[in-house]
Amino acid sequence: MRIKLFFLFLFFLLSKCNNGFCQVAYLLNAPPDWTIERFGLPPVFAPGLPIKGIEDIRFSPDWSKKKAEGYWTYCYLWTLQSGTPLTQTELETCLKFYYTGLVKNNLKEAKIDTAQNIPVTIKLHSIANVSAGRKAFAGELHMLDYMTQEPITLNLKIHQKGNFIFFEASPLPYTNKVWAVLDSALKEVKL
Repeated sequence: MRIKLFFLFLFFLLSKCNNGFCQVAYLLNAPPDWTIERFGLPPVFAPGLPIKGIEDIRFSPDWSKKKAEGYWTYCYLWTLQSGTPLTQTELETCLKFYYTGLVKNNLKEAKIDTAQNIPVTIKLHSIANVSAGRKAFAGELHMLDYMTQEPITLNLKIHQKGNFIFFEASPLPYTNKVWAVLDSALKEVKL
């Protein structure tokens, strides 16, 4: 019964209805070789995350290949239950909860001592000249790469409109061609 209620809730959360005709509230495309993952927010690995909604992720084919250009390169969309946009400080707090839980959970699953974990730090700054009704941020997130057990810095671009927040992440500099792929995924998001 709970599973049926969850999927019913998920359907209503992600759909818009007009005169009995329902459609998905967003379309998140990505190149065909990218993998997809979806789950509820807060995720199991970060139960303290102070938001509720759905996360929809697109991973580059090389996301987990340590020496590849697409390593740790991915984008994701949060669809929040609350229609209130998050502030910069709230986004930083949410990302700290999220990535702290992600790293800790993956270290535990790999049976690696979590004592070697380093604190997640994030610093965002606002991007000017975005269209009305939207907010945009860029910044860096520093954390332990649980796959290599070494520090990693993810460069971030974040775009927010209402209850939708789109994240682009990669350790590569913004001048790398991979950002054009991530930016094209954003252009394809139909909110």
